[in-house]
Amino acid sequence: MSNLTQNLVKPNAKPLTIGGFSIRQDEDGRYCLNDLHKASGNQAKHKPANFLRVEQTQELIAEIDSSADLQGEETSFSHMRSCLKTLNGVGTFAAKELVYAYAMWISAKFHLQVIRAYDSMVARLFTENSKQTLIEDKTTKEDRVPLKDAVNMLVAKSKSLTYSDAYKLVHQKFGINHVDELTMDLVPVAVEYVHKLMGEYLPKVEYIDPELKAFELLAADTTNRIHDWIWSLQGEIKRLKGNIPDFPIFDKETITRAVVSRMTSMNRMLLTIDSLTNKPHIQFIPNNSWILSDENIAKIVGDREGPNKEVLPDIIQAAASRLRK
Repeated sequence: MSNLTQNLVKPNAKPLTIGGFSIRQDEDGRYCLNDLHKASGNQAKHKPANFLRVEQTQELIAEIDSSADLQGEETSFSHMRSCLKTLNGVGTFAAKELVYAYAMWISAKFHLQVIRAYDSMVARLFTENSKQTLIEDKTTKEDRVPLKDAVNMLVAKSKSLTYSDAYKLVHQKFGINHVDELTMDLVPVAVEYVHKLMGEYLPKVEYIDPELKAFELLAADTTNRIHDWIWSLQGEIKRLKGNIPDFPIFDKETITRAVVSRMTSMNRMLLTIDSLTNKPHIQFIPNNSWILSDENIAKIVGDREGPNKEVLPDIIQAAASRLRK
């Protein structure tokens, strides 16, 4: 029997109610026409027996009983052999379609009342069933062990995420307030999502060109050797009678390349064309300098390669101050 039906022998706690009358159902889900008669006002002319004698009613019963829908899997009465059944001493019970026809035969007002009552009952039961399904589908701690392991790995490898931050990302992704709201089929999806987050939150390994690194080391070594030479020179001068140490021997070409490499690594090159001579002009500008315009200033400020985060509060404050003027 459908879980949206009430039962005569075992009454549902929330049956179909019309005008204060509870409409009973038999074990197959048919509704009691006698109860509907009472709910409509209990007038003698509206007795179910009178309705059932109407030729159009007889045709409707025959059509329902012979229709493919009665045997269909999607109907609420697919198990019925007939849309109408009489129980001695209890009353006459009819399928929903016949109930609608009976209500319309009584009056348009009662017909509308029955439709609204039935729709309200179905909506209420659907909501309750959905809530029950959600409760039953909730996972346990044991079910979520793979997700817990994935979150532990993410937090351990990430330098910026806490456990609270990691779980908040899961909550936002799946529209939940707590991980126990995840259904069993979503747990592996959540685990996969956390694994993908590792690629976003783990520190990126920056590629360093070997040749450039060698030049940087050479530049640093050269600087140290020069400092040592100057220190030795100062010591000899203090002694006055001492000899000036020999100037260290360097490969001028290599030193030049090292110095240029260091300059280029610490600066960017700006190429301009002289409007009078049409000759190119190259100049070095610091890496933390930008050429700004109304069109690109917002993009540069928002870019990851833009100004350091430390200066962003000052930029925001300056912009807010400008807007107030």
